[in-house]
Amino acid sequence: MAEVSFRNKIRALRSISICLCLISVSVLICFPQAASAAQAEIGWNAVSGQVAGYNVLYGTESGNYTSTQNVGNNTTATLQNLALQTYFMVVSAYDSSNNQSPLSAELVVDSLSASAGSGGSISPSGSFFKARGASQTFTITPATGYVISKVQVDGTSVGAVASYTLSNISATHSISATFSASNGTGTGKGTGTGGSSSYTVSASPGPNGTVSPSGSVSVNSGSSQTFTLTPTPGYSIASVLVDGASVGAVSSYTFSDVMANHTISATFALTTQSHYSITATAGSNGSLSPTGAVSVRGRANQIFAITPAAGYRVSSVLVDGTSIGSETAYTFYKVSANHTISASFAAATAPPIADAGPKQTVKDKSVTVTLSGANSTDVGGPGIASYQWAQTGGPQVTLSAPHSVTTTFGIPASHGALTFQLTVTDKNGLKSTSTCIVNASTSYTTAPKANAGHDQTVGAGSAVALNATASTGAPTVSADAIKTYLWQQLDGPSVTLSNTASLTPIFTAPQGKNGYASLCFMLTVTDSLGLKSADFCFVNVSPTGSASSAPKAVAGSQRTVNAGKTVKLKGTASKASSGIASYRWRQAGGTPVKLSDPTSATPSFTAAKYSGTNNNKVPFTLIVTDKNGLRAKATELVTVR
Repeated sequence: MAEVSFRNKIRALRSISICLCLISVSVLICFPQAASAAQAEIGWNAVSGQVAGYNVLYGTESGNYTSTQNVGNNTTATLQNLALQTYFMVVSAYDSSNNQSPLSAELVVDSLSASAGSGGSISPSGSFFKARGASQTFTITPATGYVISKVQVDGTSVGAVASYTLSNISATHSISATFSASNGTGTGKGTGTGGSSSYTVSASPGPNGTVSPSGSVSVNSGSSQTFTLTPTPGYSIASVLVDGASVGAVSSYTFSDVMANHTISATFALTTQSHYSITATAGSNGSLSPTGAVSVRGRANQIFAITPAAGYRVSSVLVDGTSIGSETAYTFYKVSANHTISASFAAATAPPIADAGPKQTVKDKSVTVTLSGANSTDVGGPGIASYQWAQTGGPQVTLSAPHSVTTTFGIPASHGALTFQLTVTDKNGLKSTSTCIVNASTSYTTAPKANAGHDQTVGAGSAVALNATASTGAPTVSADAIKTYLWQQLDGPSVTLSNTASLTPIFTAPQGKNGYASLCFMLTVTDSLGLKSADFCFVNVSPTGSASSAPKAVAGSQRTVNAGKTVKLKGTASKASSGIASYRWRQAGGTPVKLSDPTSATPSFTAAKYSGTNNNKVPFTLIVTDKNGLRAKATELVTVR
């Protein structure tokens, strides 16, 4: 029975903490279904404490659970109408206030489909699920007067075998059998003597390895049949017996001109090298832990922590000579060979990155608005020493804590846009600023929407036109049309815009360092009611001017979650021809949330309860930077209900 369990430590949920004990979840029953759908029942141990019920979350990607089933106080759930593919499942508990426990460890199940043509059967048959890592044996039986013609696994023939075992299942599979009428000269099972049309080779592996094809393999008279023997990682072939006689520790054996029944079997042994060595080295100004020649038991996992010294950052991590980026931890899974890992470090001369949080729109004048700089970072630096909030525009308000990471204020009576600037200072005295907009609106007005256009990649010296024409005013009130446009360059080599108030200002692309440069421009639009919106775009300069020279940011798909749920954003599909140097996530709208790590490819956050202050659609912008300094962005939208 495959098992998963909750973590021992349960984090505090809002003001209440739920203490849960370990539970397990298993595939209990797998029901054969029609070819297009199946169902599976999972179960888990009941949890003591203030538990009101359970949610089962599942989806087709690890960590991305697109479906949720509330089962109340039941400790089993039947998942209906599942497609024939791989599913990832977790369970969480909740109390009477809908506070959520952490998710259990993930259970992975793979679909299997078995079918037989006329003239015989396969058992079990139909479509069902098996837990990852399990095995499944199929028995193929011809009807009277028929013989097995062919068995195919995942579309590839494994011969006319009478049984087949899928071992250590790690993906979806299909198996099918076809049969043909016996011609009367053989027995139909290849067990006859002189004059038979086919013979049987019985292939059987011992534990810790496989032989392919396996089982009772039918071979036509005078034909040949090759068998491949494969040990599992950490094991080696000890001996292969053909008709009871050893032929050595061979990895394959061929029966030629078969004119009799035969047997082939194999035994496997733990490799002499039951332990492997991982050599871990760190450059100056940082450390790897553990370090040196680390002995690891075969098939075990080994994690390494990569830590820069104060004032430094991880520059590069190489695993077996190949870069994996600037990770701060790496795990070798199921070690079955020697490895190397090395890390280099560089001075953290960059300033911190301030993040003043998302744009907000408030229509209820009685609410209190929260500004949050919690997603500001000082990656590789000594840490953030101070925060400073200041109002830069709009009707004057009083900030409750202008020197804190978060501050609040009450909405003024008049409507319009309020703008704020956050200044972050690190312990080296380096500073960074960020701005945000809070629109004080009414129930019948809508803020405009700035659109700075697509990212561009050009060659040095090219004439570049920025484009704000896709920006829109309020969709329902014509009087709220956009009144002004303002373009500002935020970073990159300085250029001169032809007209900063134009829809489409023009500039000449500069010559970057080594031919590469990345410029960021922010567009701010203001409607006739004084409401504002901002957006930004990147213009990349490369020697070729080709879009393929820039990175491609790919964010996760749109989804809907319940308030209080832990949500993981996904930027791992992003790519760059020169390699990805960094990730950066920014919340673009909705109630402010705190990301676990805004510089991770997959940060997580807890979905905030929708209070009506902000739209319950919460967009996040992913910014990817490649090793040439070129940038790209993408958006992931999370709707909170």
